[in-house]
Amino acid sequence: QIYNLFEDSALGSDLCGEYFDEDFKQFAGKGHFLQNAPFLMGYTGNMVHGVYSDWSRFAFNADADIAIHDLYSRTGLVRGIAMYTSTNLKILGDADVKMYSFGAGTALQDVDTDELAHPYAESIAKPFHIVSEFEYDEQHVFYSQVEAENIVVVDVSCMFGRDGVQNDLDGSLVKDGVCNNVGSNWVAMARSFESRSDV
Repeated sequence: QIYNLFEDSALGSDLCGEYFDEDFKQFAGKGHFLQNAPFLMGYTGNMVHGVYSDWSRFAFNADADIAIHDLYSRTGLVRGIAMYTSTNLKILGDADVKMYSFGAGTALQDVDTDELAHPYAESIAKPFHIVSEFEYDEQHVFYSQVEAENIVVVDVSCMFGRDGVQNDLDGSLVKDGVCNNVGSNWVAMARSFESRSDV
């Protein structure tokens, strides 16, 4: 299990103006020179990842019981499994994979995030974030993918994102579970997650 991860950071500073995923290696200000797409874009101190992977290959065994749950960021995005450059995940046999209770941007329920310019990065909850193709240049193109032996392998439920919920995993591999906590009202979900983060 991976669970009970809380990020309590405030929104980052916009003192250096707008920036997101530029090339900062010219040392001309704005973002940090090691902040590179597709990894880190915009504010980065308020992100929550259950699994953050790149340049790797890993598998969930056929008898595995995988649960990633209760991941919360008060002001940023949440990703259950993030697969950046050149990553391959195999889900074997009848592996039981569940992801539930993600809260992204739970402290922003009263903020009009559409009015926030970069470097604000949208507070989106994603069970899977998969950079399926990333072209560094013409000679260097990198791919990431999930391979699964079964049709329905991932049970997803109770996702809240101030700026929405997305999932990069093929829809045929996902089963939408029932959220028994606070229903589908995102304001109620945000308040529920906020109360947990105060504990």
